[in-house]
Amino acid sequence: MIDFRNDGISYKSDTYYANIADKIYWSIVDKIVEENDDIARMCIRTALYFEDIVSHIGLWRGFRQNHLKMFGKLMPCEIGPDDKLEEDLSRGSVQFIL
Repeated sequence: MIDFRNDGISYKSDTYYANIADKIYWSIVDKIVEENDDIARMCIRTALYFEDIVSHIGLWRGFRQNHLKMFGKLMPCEIGPDDKLEEDLSRGSVQFIL
């Protein structure tokens, strides 16, 4: 089992996001690769990012805001026509996390 919770606490919503990670994982494994822990970690990170945005946890928002404050510009992964400094899901953000 891969543990990504730094607080060590289980939440009721964990099953929902674990199922999302599982669906992402099997959609990748069934099409292009064999089962792999690195692929599993990528899927879990994607689901945790999704949870952070949907549940307004704020970890990613804080990271983005700190980068903007420190450097005065968006992160390189977020420079594109569909990227905004809002709390929307972003392809560039997912690519950065992976």
